[in-house]
Amino acid sequence: MTAHFDEPIQETNPFVHRGEKRGCSKPQRHRPTRNYIAGERRPAATEATYEKHSPMRRSEVVALVASSGAEDVDAAVAAARASFPSWATLPMAKRASHLIGTADALEKRAKEAACDMAAEMGKPLRETRGEVGRGVQILRYAASETYRPVGESFEQAATGAQVSTRHRALGAVALIAPWNFPCAIPVWKLAPALIYGYTAVLKLAHASLLTRLHVAAAFAEAGLPAGVLNVLTGSGSVIGAALVRDPRIRAVSLTGSLETGS
Repeated sequence: MTAHFDEPIQETNPFVHRGEKRGCSKPQRHRPTRNYIAGERRPAATEATYEKHSPMRRSEVVALVASSGAEDVDAAVAAARASFPSWATLPMAKRASHLIGTADALEKRAKEAACDMAAEMGKPLRETRGEVGRGVQILRYAASETYRPVGESFEQAATGAQVSTRHRALGAVALIAPWNFPCAIPVWKLAPALIYGYTAVLKLAHASLLTRLHVAAAFAEAGLPAGVLNVLTGSGSVIGAALVRDPRIRAVSLTGSLETGS
């Protein structure tokens, strides 16, 4: 699969390393970011967007972001469901190769991702660089699961017959991540899910999305099959609510407040 997912970011990304002391250039206005559904970059179905401002300089627009709705959720869930059978039956070692490739791709774009993280949420660069590195480590650790047993064997009490169990993925899952660790938390939700055969719809936090788009672009560059990972941006009250109510979603992983979870 040819990865063009991050093309708008690379063409218009203002955070180009120029050898400055801070390592990042001054933010400028982006073209709209897009969702990632079924291996394609797509605007919101309504083409609605919202402005993401720098938390340090409120007058600076860091990004114009696709504001997704129910139609986008439906398309993303449908893509995750359609890709599940082939992904779940792919040998774990081959799924692991995609995670390793993603780790390598994310490592190559670490400077750009760290600069975008600093601009969109205000973390110091020393912390954003460390968090991107942590994301790379998590991907490689999850890939090592291919060397672990995938089931267990027991002796039946009455007859002594052998009883075997095997862990199997349920289907498509929804992953809803918070704003404060925009690389580490999405990766530690995604990596275990994907290595064990789940497909996913990742809902990005309203306030920190550029970093996560780097993560999604790294998966695309690693050749992840279309539909295995789908990424949506927009309001949690709209797309988050639609995701958790969708009967096609077999499990939800949410990091957030009790109020948000309820």
